[in-house]
Amino acid sequence: MRHAAIILAAGDSGRMGTDKARLPLGPVTVVEHVIAVHRAAGAGNIVVVSGRNTSALAGLPLDAVLVENPRPEEGMFSSVQAGVRVIAPETEAFFIHPVDIPLVPVSVLERILEAAEGHPGRMVLVPAAGGRRGHPPLIRAGLKATILAEKGDGGLRAVLNRAGVFEVACGEPGILRDMDTPETYLQLKQQFS
Repeated sequence: MRHAAIILAAGDSGRMGTDKARLPLGPVTVVEHVIAVHRAAGAGNIVVVSGRNTSALAGLPLDAVLVENPRPEEGMFSSVQAGVRVIAPETEAFFIHPVDIPLVPVSVLERILEAAEGHPGRMVLVPAAGGRRGHPPLIRAGLKATILAEKGDGGLRAVLNRAGVFEVACGEPGILRDMDTPETYLQLKQQFS
């Protein structure tokens, strides 16, 4: 399946106090790590959506297309739309991956892609662990027009719920762990190492 990844990195990182995308994780930054995971899972087209941090991210050696969300203050869904607008036309499906959920292993992405191949009628597939849905969802390209036409009133979740969400059990806690504060970032760093 020709798939892409849209990495959302336009948030203001208010609770963190610094740009989450550029924090170190192992030998690279968080955003570089998330890109590498998607590249290892076979993503042909990777888009990083930035905001006020565009110039700083442009200074990193990103193996991805950098696209600036002109209205990051409108929230995450505006970044989703900015990324969806520029994914390659031959894309059959795409992951939406918030940069602050960096501990998703390649195996989870591969499992979701395998499930998508086995369930061609499913428009949205999400990893689940412990009865909870996590990130990143895989969305069929057939939903691109719907996402772009949405006004953002329920965000991406509303679009995906209307399309029907297929859960892929993976038992991987990393799909649920985000880093919003310095404390959660330190915990993730310890888990990563």
